[in-house]
Amino acid sequence: MSSKNTPEGRRSPVVDPNFGVTIVTAAEKVDSYDVGLKYFSDRVYATLSVFASNYTVYQQSFTDAVTLQSNTITVGDSKMYGVEGTVSYDIDETLNVNVSLGLLDATFADTADDGSAFDYAGNNFRLAPEVSGAVSVNKTVSLADWIVDVNWLTAYQSEVFFESSNYPGLSQPAYWMSDASIKLSPASNHWSVEVFADNVFDKEYLIDAGNTGGGLGIPTFVRGTPMIAGLRLYAEM
Repeated sequence: MSSKNTPEGRRSPVVDPNFGVTIVTAAEKVDSYDVGLKYFSDRVYATLSVFASNYTVYQQSFTDAVTLQSNTITVGDSKMYGVEGTVSYDIDETLNVNVSLGLLDATFADTADDGSAFDYAGNNFRLAPEVSGAVSVNKTVSLADWIVDVNWLTAYQSEVFFESSNYPGLSQPAYWMSDASIKLSPASNHWSVEVFADNVFDKEYLIDAGNTGGGLGIPTFVRGTPMIAGLRLYAEM
């Protein structure tokens, strides 16, 4: 089974007034293409997707380090390519393993749209990891009149930059993070109780940085969720 999509997106022109001078940045357009495949069998479910986006007149905003004014320029054609795949395998009726992997290449053009030099030429897009993936394991065990459902998930993300400048101080290095849960249900399955822990090893990481404060030299850092553990109750109404 396969699928194919070729949509076009558009972002409106930007009006950028600075000290009485108004600059109108041209509309940004993006052509996106993707092809996907799916495979099913008694024990295996697999997907594969290949995609590409071509940005024309890419709108890029940045803060001038001298004037602290926000400016928007148009970058030459910039491209993004990627592939994503998932394989889910039922080892037996009680054990399932799921593996996913994503590869991404998203970089700016070498010049601005007017042919002039561009400071961020070849830099990665913000929040665009080159590699991401996850492995999850689910095990179901029957004990007398009870069903125990055990889940483990470990995810990986390579380095991401929070600004198009790719400044190392405003980035999140590669990291791993794991979640776990154990759910206990009676055979009747009308209710269940679950013990869970997200970010089991309490990994410290950032989900964003820079933002408004970045233009003033005091970037705002947004911390990721720390380890959270708790108890969940489920009931069928």
